[in-house]
Amino acid sequence: MPLAVLAQGMSVDEIQRFAASLRAPARSKNSAAVLSSIKTYRQKAAKPTEYFFVEVQDKLAFEGDFRSALAVVDDGLTVYPTSYRLYEARGNIFLSTFELDEARKNLEKALSMAPNNPSVLYHMGLLELAAERFASALKYVDRAIAIKDEPSGLFQRDRGRILRALKRYGEAEQAFRKAIAMCPANQSWELTIIRDNLARTLVSHGQFEEAIKEYLLNTKSGGKGNADRYYQVGQCYLSLHKPSEALKNYLAALKLAPDRRDVH
Repeated sequence: MPLAVLAQGMSVDEIQRFAASLRAPARSKNSAAVLSSIKTYRQKAAKPTEYFFVEVQDKLAFEGDFRSALAVVDDGLTVYPTSYRLYEARGNIFLSTFELDEARKNLEKALSMAPNNPSVLYHMGLLELAAERFASALKYVDRAIAIKDEPSGLFQRDRGRILRALKRYGEAEQAFRKAIAMCPANQSWELTIIRDNLARTLVSHGQFEEAIKEYLLNTKSGGKGNADRYYQVGQCYLSLHKPSEALKNYLAALKLAPDRRDVH
């Protein structure tokens, strides 16, 4: 997760410019060039804090540049070899690329250094979710929430995902609704993700009318997902034996995605 604390004397703009400077050598597929860029930048300023490395890798990983992000973390570990934050970041990079064995190795090391850190516990839960070890995933996320729930509702959202995988749909619905209540008003994209998850959960235990409400709320946000949302609304109406309403939404889906075979 992004950290709010920045490196000493470095603004958000400076970190973003540095992250941007790594993209060209990264695209050359030359890890040595990436490391050289990092070291050159470091020589121009005072010794960066560990937060500097965490922030830069977070920016790169968010943009999908995982190789550069990994180079930043590895360079940071030469300066801060006992930083649980950097091992957590390293594990999250491998989790993002679905290299689960490497992710586990790094996240378990972070956990051994910070056994009661809610962020590390949460990411261990995501690792177990990716590995389809759902009961274990729930234990980790519940431990994280018990220590300090994530104020944006992120922990609750993924708790809902785990509970849905366990087919505990009523509890999953409660978790998603709590996540919606916690989600900041300026994070409409995150709210859209939570509502889609809630709608899928409602469908899973037959609450089609409630699911329709959530899907249609999300269609107001626009975006590429609307074709699928209209299709899912059509499916819900079909389950409610309302074929004319189903047809209306299937046609809305086809208008946005005319080549979708499942809608046809």
